Amino acid sequence: MAKKSSSLAKTIGQSLALLQDGVDYAVESGCKALKKASEKKSEPKKDENKYLSSAKKFGKNALNFLGVMGDEYYKKYEKIKANKTKR
Repeated sequence: MAKKSSSLAKTIGQSLALLQDGVDYAVESGCKALKKASEKKSEPKKDENKYLSSAKKFGKNALNFLGVMGDEYYKKYEKIKANKTKR
């Protein structure tokens, strides 16, 4: 019985690691996409509402902020994981 529960625990642990890796990949890809979307140039329209123009500018800045924040998070996270495996 101990071998069976050990095998089950191993399988669940590996599954959770794969799930975590998938979540990390999805979030990291999302952050890169946000940053890329914020870098797209758009021509301001002369007859555009000033509030709409301000909202678009705010949105682009928010996308950039979230993208940069995510990139920096994963850079630091990778360094921490690398340091832990060296010990």
